[in-house]
Formats: sequence, C-alpha cells, structure tokens
Amino acid sequence: MYKCILVVLDGTLGAERALAWVRQLARCSHAGVHLLMVHPPAKTVISGGQTVAYAHQIDESVRSESLAYLEHVAAELRADGITVRTEARVGGAEAVRATAREIGADLIAIAPTPPRGLRRLLALGFTPRILREPPGPVLVAGPRSLRSA
Repeated sequence: MYKCILVVLDGTLGAERALAWVRQLARCSHAGVHLLMVHPPAKTVISGGQTVAYAHQIDESVRSESLAYLEHVAAELRADGITVRTEARVGGAEAVRATAREIGADLIAIAPTPPRGLRRLLALGFTPRILREPPGPVLVAGPRSLRSA
C-alpha cells in the first residue's frame, strides 16, 4: 500500500501523535518512514550594533538540535523493525513539498498541536489552500488520535 511515509514533526509530544498511526501503517505495508523537521529561516541577531549571531549559525544550531531529536524518535521506530531516515530543513511548506517529491512519499503525516499547531503550520506556509492541494495524501492526527490508533 505505502512505500514511503513522510512524517512532519515539530519537536512536541503533541506532534508525535501521528507516529502511532504511522507505526501501524509502516508495519502493515512494510513502508519506510522519513522524519522531517522544518524551521523558518533565522535572522541575524544584532545587539548594540554588534552582531551576536549570524543567521547561518543559528540555522545550523537549530538543525543539529532537530536531528538529535529526530534520531531519538527514529530509534523507537527502528526498534519496531521500521526503516527510518531523518532530515531537518530550513524553509516552509515548500520544503515539505520538495521533500515529499524527492523521497517519493506516498503519504504525509502531520499532527498539529493546538493552539500552537495551527499557528506553526501557518508559519511554515501551510495555508488552507495548501492543505486542500497537498503534494499527496495527508494524514492529520487530531488530539484524540492516540486513543484510536
């Protein structure tokens, strides 16, 4: 059924709700899982006319932290025998669409975390139009999805 499932995470436990569904789908269809975190581009920090941190330094720091988190999540899925890849990108919804195209995702799984979740999706560029016209099927795990999965 599925060969590659893209899971978009934001580092919160609420966003991990989608993993319960993804774990079952991946086991049943022997699909690989691609965990992705996307962060908006950072801005250079200047204080008192002095540059405190450059945008690329902040982006790299956030990317490293994201990959460490994703590897922790991936280890739990790998323990279940699921093939998992991890990736952290800077960008918005286009980065999610690009990743989905690049890896040939059959399904995109997300779990927005209210109230922050909707704001986070909008910050990443997930407008209602994008959610209506995704690059492929989208599984949106709601607040009660852990009970169902």
